[in-house]
Amino acid sequence: FCPRLVTARRTTEKLASALWNIRDGNFITEIPGRPAIGFSPDGKQLVHWGARGQILERWSPEDRSATTVALEGLAAGEAVWTHEGFSPEWKVFFTVDQMGTVRFWDAGNGKAAGDFRAPTPIQSVALSPDGSYFALGVEHEPVVRLYERRTGRERQLTGHRDAVNGLAFSPDGASLASCSLDGTIRLWDTATGKPTATMSGNLEDAAAVTVAPDGRTLASIHERHAIKFWHAATGRDLLVLDFSHAGNSLRFSPDGHYLAATTDEGEVHLFEAPPLTPPASVSAR
Repeated sequence: FCPRLVTARRTTEKLASALWNIRDGNFITEIPGRPAIGFSPDGKQLVHWGARGQILERWSPEDRSATTVALEGLAAGEAVWTHEGFSPEWKVFFTVDQMGTVRFWDAGNGKAAGDFRAPTPIQSVALSPDGSYFALGVEHEPVVRLYERRTGRERQLTGHRDAVNGLAFSPDGASLASCSLDGTIRLWDTATGKPTATMSGNLEDAAAVTVAPDGRTLASIHERHAIKFWHAATGRDLLVLDFSHAGNSLRFSPDGHYLAATTDEGEVHLFEAPPLTPPASVSAR
């Protein structure tokens, strides 16, 4: 997410990535057959898989130039990924395959940086900003599994009553947010795994959660109904936006000014994130 917004759509022939300017809403270009993974840290290059699958390609919309990074130990067409992504500064790249193998690479040079096996099927994942921790939720399991990336050591964070749909670390990596089919959002201390707050003002499933760049505000999307904003320190809900046909994904822009959300009809909607002030004299629930 940067001043450009990328979306993926499936045509009758193939998958395509569309690139938009979020400041004026203008369409920039389409990249046929190349699902986008994300942007480089400076926002100037779009990252996607190379044609044979074991190479990451960084492509510039400005001059149409490209650079590549080969991922060590990965053969062409080796696996089908269910999840993939980068740490915010593009230091670590990860993939999760259908067998539950989680693999990591140095995103700059493609060197292998560890792996471990997790239970399947995996519903949700998140990598901490510095790449030290990896969190995941398994379908039909009311548990957050938190791993130390370098050792594979696992801790199970319990408290939800239904499957964990979404996960997001705070910008400093000290806190982990999880949302669940039970309608609650929970905050956890990353270092200890202990719960620090529960946000329970939902009447419907929480499909995804994201944390604003300043770490003070959370946003959650609720299937078919709404987007909610929360104050992270107190657990109080701050604002509700009616959002019919809500999907299962949302994310703040790096400057915190925008929030992108999907619908169950395959659309991406862009909101200006409102300035939010927490209410006085409240405590976390």
